[in-house]
Amino acid sequence: MKLRSLLVSAILMATVAVAPPVVGTAAGSTRAGHTTAAAAAQQASANGTQYLWNLSDVSCGTADSCEAVGTVTKEPALDPGINFSFAEHWNGQRWRLQRIVNPSDETFLGSISCWSDSGCIAVGGYERGSASYLLAERWDGRAWSLLKPVPVAGASSFGAISCQSAWQCTASGERLNAAETEWIPLTERWNGYRWTSVATPYKSINPSGGWGPLACPTAGECLVLGPNVEAVVRLVDSSWLSRPAPSLPHGRTIKLEDISCAATSFCIAVGGVYIPGRNVKLPMYHHFLPLVERWNGRSWSRIKLPSSAYKRLLDLESVSCPSTTYCVATGWPKHGSRSLVLTAGAWQTAPAPSSITGVVVFCPVAGICVATGDARGGVTRKSSSARGSLVSVLTHGRWRRMRTPLPRFSTGLLAQ
Repeated sequence: MKLRSLLVSAILMATVAVAPPVVGTAAGSTRAGHTTAAAAAQQASANGTQYLWNLSDVSCGTADSCEAVGTVTKEPALDPGINFSFAEHWNGQRWRLQRIVNPSDETFLGSISCWSDSGCIAVGGYERGSASYLLAERWDGRAWSLLKPVPVAGASSFGAISCQSAWQCTASGERLNAAETEWIPLTERWNGYRWTSVATPYKSINPSGGWGPLACPTAGECLVLGPNVEAVVRLVDSSWLSRPAPSLPHGRTIKLEDISCAATSFCIAVGGVYIPGRNVKLPMYHHFLPLVERWNGRSWSRIKLPSSAYKRLLDLESVSCPSTTYCVATGWPKHGSRSLVLTAGAWQTAPAPSSITGVVVFCPVAGICVATGDARGGVTRKSSSARGSLVSVLTHGRWRRMRTPLPRFSTGLLAQ
C-alpha cells in the first residue's frame, strides 16, 4: 500500500533500537511506560530485538511549548509489520512522551501544526486490512483525540498540514483512483468543527509521492509543493493557481523539499539542483547542490547563496522562517554538520545539530529552533549504547542534544 511505502521512506534512516515487548506497563507512568535511549539500547541488546523510531515533524505553539510526532516500527525496516505513532511534548526544559490514538497497528503521523500551547493537529494515515485511510488527531493541551476527515474512495493518506488557529487548518494528501493506477492530490480544511474537501484540478501526480509540504501565511492562502517536484501551487480560498518555480539554465532539474512563509509576501522554498556528471558511484543526494527560492507575493526568485553553502552542503530538506528576517534551513552536509541561516537579510552557513540525520526544523521565534529526525548510530548485539538523539534545541546560537523518552511495545500495543 502507499502508506507503507511512505512509512518505509520515513524510517529507513532511523537506527536507534527501542525496547522489546514488555508486559504490564502503566499508561502515563514515567518509569514503567517509557525508557531512555540508553536503557532501551541495553534491553534491546540483551534480547536481540530491535525497533526503529523517528520523529517525523515538530511544531511549536510558543517558544517553550512544542509537539513532535513520529513512528516506532518493528524490524525489518524494508517490510514493516507493526508501526505505531507517538507524540512528545516540550515544555521548554524537557521532553515528555504522550499517549496518542493508534487506530490500527499500521499507523503513521507525518506532519503536525500548532497554533498555541494547547492546540495542535497532526495528520497521516493508517491501514486496516487491505485498505488505508486518512488520519487526523488533535491535541487540546490535555489529551489527543481522533478527528474525522471527509472519507474518500480508495486508499488515502495526509502528508502535510498548516494551521493558523483552532478553526483554520489546511491539510494536503493523496488518494488512489478507482482503477488503482494513479495517485490523485486531495486537500481538506478544518474549521474547528468539521473537515470539508477542497476540489483540485489535478488528476494525477508523480508516482514517487503526492503533494509536498505546504505553508499557509493566512487562512485563505496556502502554497503547496507539487504536484511535481519542480512546481509550487497556490491555493487562494478555493481557487488553485499554478506558480512554477523559476527554471534554471541548461535544463537542470530541481527538487523542492520544504516551504515556510512568514508573510504573504515572504515565503522560502528549499531543495536541491541536480548536477549531472558527478561520480555515479556516489549516492543520489551527492549529485545535488543547495537551492533556496523566495516568493514575494507575485513571483519566485532564486536566492544566491554564499560559496560556503555550495562547498559544505548538498540539497536542503527543511526550512523554518518565524519572521521575514530570520530563517533556518537544514539538509545533507558534504562533511561535518552545517545549516543555512538567514539573519538581517543575509544567508550564511552555521553549525547544525550534528547528532541528527533527516532533520526537520521548526523555529517559533528568531534564535530558538527545535530539530527532530532520525538518530545516528545504532545498537547491535556487541554494543549496548545508543548514539545520537532524535531532538536538538537551538538557543543562544548553539545546538544542544536533548534527552528524549522512547515509547515501547506492550502485548501488541504501544505502552506509554
